[in-house]
Amino acid sequence: MRERPTFDSEQPDDALLTPEEQARVDEGMRRLAAERAIEDEIPDINDQR
Repeated sequence: MRERPTFDSEQPDDALLTPEEQARVDEGMRRLAAERAIEDEIPDINDQR
């Protein structure tokens, strides 16, 4: 993990990533979103609504 710059930057933290790193982050976010969507479709046996 890279050190954060000590100066104020107008760029978001994402700008510190290389395109390859950003692609990996994006893929991880897509997978996480897909997993959560699947979990939302499965009824919770403990949900008493």
